Amino acid sequence: MRLIELTANQKTFRTVTFNRNGLTLIVGKKSDPTDTSRAHSTNGVGKSLLLYLVSFCLGAKPNDELKEKLPGWEFSLTFELDGKRRTVTRSTETQSRVNFDGRQLLLKQYTDEILGPDFFGLREPRLKFLTFRSLIGLFLRLGKPAYMSEQQVAKRETPYAQQLRGAYLLGLDETLADKKRELRDEHDRLESIRKQFKKDSLLRDYFHGDRDVDLELTELDEQIAVLQRKATEFRVAENYEQIVADAEETRRVWQRTRNELNSLQSSLRQIQASLTVQPDVSTEKVRQMYEAAQVELPASVQRRLEEVTAFHQELVDSRSRRLTSEKHAIERRITELTKKLQTLDQRKDEYYRFLGSHGALQEYEALHNNLSDCQRRADRLREFQRLEQECQERTRQNKLEMQQENIRTSEYLHSAKTLTDEVSDRFRAMAKGIWPKHTCGLVVRNNEGANRLRFNIDAHIQGDASDGISETKIFCFDMTVLLGRRNHKMSFVMHDNRMFQSIDPRQCAELFRIADEVARDHDCQYIASLNESNLNEMRSNMEDPSRFESLFVENTVLALTDDSDEGKLLGISVDLLYDSTRRNEE
Repeated sequence: MRLIELTANQKTFRTVTFNRNGLTLIVGKKSDPTDTSRAHSTNGVGKSLLLYLVSFCLGAKPNDELKEKLPGWEFSLTFELDGKRRTVTRSTETQSRVNFDGRQLLLKQYTDEILGPDFFGLREPRLKFLTFRSLIGLFLRLGKPAYMSEQQVAKRETPYAQQLRGAYLLGLDETLADKKRELRDEHDRLESIRKQFKKDSLLRDYFHGDRDVDLELTELDEQIAVLQRKATEFRVAENYEQIVADAEETRRVWQRTRNELNSLQSSLRQIQASLTVQPDVSTEKVRQMYEAAQVELPASVQRRLEEVTAFHQELVDSRSRRLTSEKHAIERRITELTKKLQTLDQRKDEYYRFLGSHGALQEYEALHNNLSDCQRRADRLREFQRLEQECQERTRQNKLEMQQENIRTSEYLHSAKTLTDEVSDRFRAMAKGIWPKHTCGLVVRNNEGANRLRFNIDAHIQGDASDGISETKIFCFDMTVLLGRRNHKMSFVMHDNRMFQSIDPRQCAELFRIADEVARDHDCQYIASLNESNLNEMRSNMEDPSRFESLFVENTVLALTDDSDEGKLLGISVDLLYDSTRRNEE
């Protein structure tokens, strides 16, 4: 895919026609080169905007700034793919659609069904993170983050996404990278589950081994069995509370009756004991005692004893009659109370039997809730047990598969040495042309670390922390990918002016010489935006003026100036925030 032309539906727009191969330069010039004020700089003339508009026509996400500040504008990009001329037009008003070769397509349909398959061979099912927009960014670097390293093309890219893109475009087996990501994602998921165990108040002790799950489940199963039996046998009594009250009243009456009966039985025993008591000494015994002592009782004394004895006998007879009467009354009352107790015992037993097999709704609910709590606890422990066993098994399997993938990748890289040597040699040849005294190369290694990265793709130029070397690595890496033509049909690389700011003018001139040479040899395009000051610095460091003319002047297709609006890319003055990482920063 090579760029042919960028146009717009507004007459003020400066049409950009790209050279078919070799260099294509867009230069920002100052009307007064001696003026160093920021008010008259080449920032804002449209050098970086050009890159954005090409990206816009190639499916960049909608931008409200364009709709607000360029209403009614339409941009058209003409390019060549597989020998055919294709044109896409996108309006600032309806950015969710494009017109591609006369067909109206949704933006996602355009990128996923047309550009992805045609430019990069993306077919369903596609690998995660491998999209047309992620891939095109390496050929069309837009914004400051894209110039921070050779692997990065966007602000919020993960190292995995960078590595996957690099592996795919260098022709490495991207499925190896995807498999390691898949295994690492599974590893992290298993670790996340185990971390949840650690946080769970119920499962924490079992996870750390302080309590045994099997023993706890055995205990819970026994409790559940008991509670289930009780729940099955439980009968709810609608008038349960009244029955409880009646049973309590019966118990109180029974207790009072029992107390009364016990008291009467004690009284009866006392009466019976009293009825059997006789006088200790009779009159006859007294007389015999005196006779034995040879003492004769006077007649008066004898009469007195007989009188006392008769009086005492009368008292005893009277008391006996009274106690006998009381005894009969108590016996009758005891008989009544005994019968009453029998009735109360029977009623009490009936209440207790009923209450033993029935209960209040609240009691049933409490029983059911207790059963449910035990079942939930048991279910959670069984789920924990299942997940823990699964985690342990999958962790062992994951570790084994990761080791197998490490071996498989090592074997693959050994078999792909021709490819990796070719990639390194191409990178090294360009880097050596710019930095002949530096050790250079692009090395692909197997990453066996505990991460998502399958390959370590290291572009190296000795002293790459120095000014300009990092940018040189970007150039060499992008051109290595372009010239390799693996998994893509791209025939251009487009770089912004910011790429050349830190490179020494001599190395920068050599960079452009190499870019022009290899682009012509391989029939592809190297497109760059430059400031005139960059050109002047390179001119002063080139010994052959004619070489400067043929390399830079003849390949400049558009000069953008700050002297008037007509000299700018849009032909008008407008402040566009077309890139979130910059604001008209050229």
